[in-house]
This record gives sequence, C-alpha cells and structure tokens, in this order.
Amino acid sequence: MNTGTDRYYDITDSADTVRTFQKMLRYISEATGNLPTIGVDGVYGSGMEAAVREFQASRGLPVTGRVDAATWRAVAEEYEALLAQNSPPLGILPFPNMCGYKIPCGERSNLVLILQIMLDALCFVYDDFGTIPLTGIYDAKTERAVKCFQRRNLMCESDCVDKPTWDALARQYNMQVDVSE
Repeated sequence: MNTGTDRYYDITDSADTVRTFQKMLRYISEATGNLPTIGVDGVYGSGMEAAVREFQASRGLPVTGRVDAATWRAVAEEYEALLAQNSPPLGILPFPNMCGYKIPCGERSNLVLILQIMLDALCFVYDDFGTIPLTGIYDAKTERAVKCFQRRNLMCESDCVDKPTWDALARQYNMQVDVSE
C-alpha cells in the first residue's frame, strides 16, 4: 500500500498481490454472474480495471477502476461470504478414532442411531434389508442390515461395525444424500 497522500493500493507492484485480488474477483464473478470474468495472470490490465469499475459501481463504491482500501475490503468480504455460502458443510466424525473399535450388537448409543440413519437412507439401494427402525439400539434388524451391507460390498460379514464397514457406509450414504437432493 502506498503511503502519504495516495489513497490507493498500488497492487500493480506485486504480481502475487494482483493475482490474489484477481482470484477473489473472478470467484465473485463466477458465483454471481454479475461481473465480467477476468483472467488470473498477475497483470493489472484494462480488463481487470474494467471489472474493478463494474464491481465498484454495482456495490455503491466510488468508481475509479483502482483498488483502494474500501474496494479491497468489499471484494475480500464478498469473496469470504461466497466461499462460506458455497462450501460444503463441515462433516462430523462420530466413529471413535481408537484402534480396533467396533460397535457391538446390543449397544445403545447415539453412534448406533447414526448407523441406523445411514442404513435407513440406504434401504432403497439395498432393498434386501428394508427400513431400519431408528432406536439407537443395535438390535437384530440392524445386525441383519449390517451383514447384508457387508456381503453386498464384498466385506467380511460380522455382527459388529468396524471402521472399514463404517467408512463404506459413510461413503455410500454421502453419495445417496448427494443424489437425492
């Protein structure tokens, strides 16, 4: 940033800084469709200046085509907001990260409830086991569904849910959720 009376960032001095700004502006353009798409080349050329002008005009900022503190802040804030809005939600990791952990038959827990939710969501794919009651209890119906899932996925059948079974269920659940939305 220039010091003294110049109120504009001199981002043209650094190709990396220009590139950072271009990436943010390009993302905004692609996410909203309201700005011309610019290249990310580290050069503050006429195309970038025009995109900056358009951004400034559309956001009620002084239209200069130059990047001042207010323009940089507005672009950065909108970029961060769009990233947060468009990124997938954070996942949870409910399966214990303990070597050799297994969910045994008869267990009563929220972990079993999550297991049943995943199995129930997959009952349309694996029509062999039907709907799964959401009880939080690893009962005979849950065990049958787990064994069916393992068998159909060429895994060793077991009455317990180990990490490989959990991971396979989670992958297929995530694919099913994405397809059904």
